[in-house]
Amino acid sequence: MYNKIWISFTNPTWKIFFIIFLISCNTQQQPIKETHKTSPLPQNVKTKLKQPLQVGDKIELSGGYNSDPLFLKNPPASKRCGTIIKFIKGQSESLAAVVKLDQKFSGEKVTGDIVILELRYTAQTWQEPTPVHIELCDFMPDDNTWRNRKKGEWIEAAASVTILP
Repeated sequence: MYNKIWISFTNPTWKIFFIIFLISCNTQQQPIKETHKTSPLPQNVKTKLKQPLQVGDKIELSGGYNSDPLFLKNPPASKRCGTIIKFIKGQSESLAAVVKLDQKFSGEKVTGDIVILELRYTAQTWQEPTPVHIELCDFMPDDNTWRNRKKGEWIEAAASVTILP
């Protein structure tokens, strides 16, 4: 039996494999180097407001699902500011916020200065409004259910909302 094993190791391919195996078993493992670091959220970031957003509140919309969100492109900006002008029926049980922006911008199909903000998560409230979906409108939306109202262009899935002083 040992002769059969030794004969198989006389094959040059097996010799190379065996030598590599012995060398790899005898080497020390090097620690894996980090190629990038992720930063934790700053401790001073507050996601819960003192009170829910209200009509008349000035807000800032920023960020997004990816690094180059459509709502910050045309014209280029790092944020969009506006005022909450009303709440209407949303897609879920929560109301949607209608915001009049300080400046018009363009999506792929619509140019306007009215956006409808929808809360992204079911348990979310307007006291913890981040993240939100953004729908760009070139009209003033009415207070019908989402299914029964005119729709704008859905342009963002996860924008951040900040209330301004």
